[in-house]
Amino acid sequence: WKLTCQHRKFVYTGDTYWIKGKVTDKKQEAGRNEVHLNIWVENQWGTIVSPGSAVVLLPTRDKAVELPRPAQEDVDEMFAHEVETMKARD
Repeated sequence: WKLTCQHRKFVYTGDTYWIKGKVTDKKQEAGRNEVHLNIWVENQWGTIVSPGSAVVLLPTRDKAVELPRPAQEDVDEMFAHEVETMKARD
């Protein structure tokens, strides 16, 4: 549902990479079951080349996943929303 990552190191041809993650939190928000994760890509020397985070939505035995509605309905509005979100972070 949500994913962020940063590409901080070079990725070289011939290297081996593993995508790893760790659950950091589980909670219910707005009736949805969220699992929060720290994620990263690690090379064969144990160097983290791409750290990130994710939030996934999971179903229960009784209820399917209910996806949230987009912040905006069309592409121009979505882009404007993302620009405003990035400005607010600075």
